[in-house]
Amino acid sequence: MREDEVYLSTKKWLVSRGFELLGGQPPRGTDRHPVIEIKSNSNRRKGSEHAFKPDLIAGRKDMLVILECKPQFDSTDLMKLREVIADRTRKVNLIVELDQRRIFTRHRLQQLRLSLDAGNPIQTCMSYGEPLVAINDAYALVHTSLQVEPDLYLGAEKMTDFPKQESEQ
Repeated sequence: MREDEVYLSTKKWLVSRGFELLGGQPPRGTDRHPVIEIKSNSNRRKGSEHAFKPDLIAGRKDMLVILECKPQFDSTDLMKLREVIADRTRKVNLIVELDQRRIFTRHRLQQLRLSLDAGNPIQTCMSYGEPLVAINDAYALVHTSLQVEPDLYLGAEKMTDFPKQESEQ
């Protein structure tokens, strides 16, 4: 599969599970969603130096997911996702970026915004063409063909959807 096919199939799969598409950077083009930059702490100036621009960001009332879409598994993109999740400053910068663009408000996801403040984790997902590469710290959305819906995995465990998140008390 081509990267643009993985991207479009991923969007369709997310929407079918109740997600709002909040931002993205499609391959070789643009769509109606804004490009979201997750700034690093090393660049205090204006500009995009050291910023991470995920292929897709999706949200629903219980979950925010950052996705990278590739024709095949890409360990470099997995490292980028891991870096964002491991860096508290980057997570805060992501939420600030979404707030500044009024994305939570526009998509009626104020409950999601509150859940992030309460400590709910931001999930990550690699979306790519088969074969499955089992990873335990990020989801994998594995595409077999354009006619078949992709399969979601955490490690080697096949899932039907991301598990619902509950606010930590």
